Amino acid sequence: MTEDFDEITGTIPVFAKVVALTLLAALVGFIALVIVSFEPPDLGKAKLAQLELELEPGPGDDHTQMRFAWDVSAKTDFRMERPEVTEFNEFTPVVGIVVGNVAHAYVLKKAGLREFLLASIEINGKPIVLFHNYLTDASRVMTSEDSNEWIDIRAGGMCYDKSVVFLYNGLRYQQNSQNIGLSDYAFERTTLRKWCEAHPETLVSFDQEIEDEHFRPFD
Repeated sequence: MTEDFDEITGTIPVFAKVVALTLLAALVGFIALVIVSFEPPDLGKAKLAQLELELEPGPGDDHTQMRFAWDVSAKTDFRMERPEVTEFNEFTPVVGIVVGNVAHAYVLKKAGLREFLLASIEINGKPIVLFHNYLTDASRVMTSEDSNEWIDIRAGGMCYDKSVVFLYNGLRYQQNSQNIGLSDYAFERTTLRKWCEAHPETLVSFDQEIEDEHFRPFD
């Protein structure tokens, strides 16, 4: 009887240690879980994850399935200057726009990784959207007939045919969509020399540098 009692009492400390270690491990795991759950979210990854859900056109959108979804600001600030036409730039391609008696030309020069130019600007008091896709060599200029306010338009993605999708008023429109709610505005694709000869008082922008946000080029 005494021997049986000694065996029982001798196992109590070992059992207690096992229980204590088990509880400690569970506590450590719980603390780690709590810490992870309170880590600040990666807003960039969260935004990209949300954009991935928008590859398919939703209600009101006018585009084919997108390969990439973006939410990228249009360029709003250009340095305009009097042009100096030389033998080095006379054949430089430009998009020319005339509003009233004011002529502007924007040099088409790919900047960085971005395969397009999207700008929301004002010329002679008129809001203008300037767009050029370097992959498809397509240009478009639009304006608002309902307001003289700056147009809040963004690049919303790119489709498999390499056309850019505009993000405007919360909806997405392929670059040639006629449902966007903006009116096409007259422009001219020409060279710097020809434009300057036709519009001697023109201002020209040679500056196409863009600060890229989270953005993936078409590859």
